Amino acid sequence: MKKASVSESAFCNPRVLIGFGFSTIALLLALVAFLTFPSSSAFAQLPRCSPVGFDESGHYPNTVFVSMSSNAGATIYYTVGTVNYPPAPTHSSAIYSAPLGTPGGQKRFYKAIANKPGVCTDSVVTQYEVDNTGL
Repeated sequence: MKKASVSESAFCNPRVLIGFGFSTIALLLALVAFLTFPSSSAFAQLPRCSPVGFDESGHYPNTVFVSMSSNAGATIYYTVGTVNYPPAPTHSSAIYSAPLGTPGGQKRFYKAIANKPGVCTDSVVTQYEVDNTGL
């Protein structure tokens, strides 16, 4: 004679209960960490750096110098064109360190972004034209 089998729910299986318990604890720990340290979370979004500001000094027929500025300590990447605006700068573009000159009788077109890792992400691309042709 066959014995009647008793049907057990999979939820009552000790392995399932232990796995469910560990999963619940891991989820709760992750939630507590996210709420306690939101800035170090992988989901935290850094603000954008301030757009790069341009300032001119000098006038035709002498050299006109252009200064760039953004957030304190941010790295400014820029590109320069002589006929029209150049492509947008990347992290492998030239790094701004001192005012850039435009000789008399010439034009320059600049595009720049600012970045400060861990503080702010790339700013929007800012463009600026220097017309030192005297016209």
